[in-house]
Amino acid sequence: MSEFEIFKGSDNVFKDLGHPKADEIQLRSQLLSEISNTIQSRKLTQKDVMRILDIKQPEASYLMNEKLSRFSRGRLIDFMVKLGMTVELRVKKPKKNAPLKPGALVYVGAS
Repeated sequence: MSEFEIFKGSDNVFKDLGHPKADEIQLRSQLLSEISNTIQSRKLTQKDVMRILDIKQPEASYLMNEKLSRFSRGRLIDFMVKLGMTVELRVKKPKKNAPLKPGALVYVGAS
């Protein structure tokens, strides 16, 4: 029997796998998950989604099948607003005199 090394990952599987755009992909996947949950909980059909979001059938299919690569962050946020969600963006400024370093994209979740 072979042995495996087990390690605790971060909260971002894409980062754990070394993807260069891990934060962006993680954020988009979380936004898409919220959209999918809303579509399912409201029992929307593909036609409903097309009408509400003003998109064509192929896009509705990609969205309902969670094809993440087909949608930008901005487009997903637009869909969320059209589905009746309020999307809040919060910006945190760096501390005064702190060394300049990249910030982060953080998903807080629905309330």
